[in-house]
This record gives sequence, C-alpha cells and structure tokens, in this order.
Amino acid sequence: MKPRFKRRNGKNGDAARHQLQDGQPPLARRPQRESLPLKIDVTDGGIAFEVHVVPRSARSHVAGTHGDKLHVKVNAPPVEGAANNVVCATVARALGVPQRQVSIVRGVASRMKRIHVEGMSEIEARKALAADPT
Repeated sequence: MKPRFKRRNGKNGDAARHQLQDGQPPLARRPQRESLPLKIDVTDGGIAFEVHVVPRSARSHVAGTHGDKLHVKVNAPPVEGAANNVVCATVARALGVPQRQVSIVRGVASRMKRIHVEGMSEIEARKALAADPT
C-alpha cells in the first residue's frame, strides 16, 4: 500500500520547510474566530433570546454561544417534550432564576428555540451567563 503523502525535505531537512520567508516560524494554530455576542431582546416583563439546543448530550449545560444564540446541551431525548423541560431547567439554573420564570415562546419541536425569562433584565442575564462555570 502506497503512503498517501510524501515527506519532502528542504535544504536543511525539516527545519527549512517550517520557516517563513522572513525567518519567523509560522503560527502553530490559526486564531479562532470570536463568537458574536448573545442577542438579548428586552420585552415587557423580562427578556427573550434564541437558543440552539443539542439533545442527547452527555450532560445538561450551557455551552457558550452559537453565533448570536445561546448554545445549550441537554441529556434528554427530544421525545414528548422531555428535552424542552430540561432546556428550561438548564437555562433557569444558569441564570439563577426559578424554573417557572423560564418558558419556550417559539420552536417547541425545533432545535432553534426562543426563550422568555420573566422578571430579569438584560444586564443581570449577561452577568449570570458570564459567571456561569459550566
């Protein structure tokens, strides 16, 4: 079986291949793209934001942002609303509010959901999500 890639040696072995023209070594990794900030809409009586849900994860937690949406992983399967209940509980735990204040406004049968949190301001939500260790 032939190897897929051939190893090329430069003038001074492998060291010459890993140098740029100006003598500086290349970056080890490409800089990662910064994610967009979470878009939070202020409504009368609370806040609303978009959530991207990944069901059947190893554990339920807020995994950062997915574009301008909150990325939430839940360990429940998307059957008979089980994942929706866990999404509300996970978001409530991350924000530090009771679960009864969190509700799904749109996207009950979709991975993209719109969540409404009663009695919370945008500043409080950003502070709670920034301090969330999970």
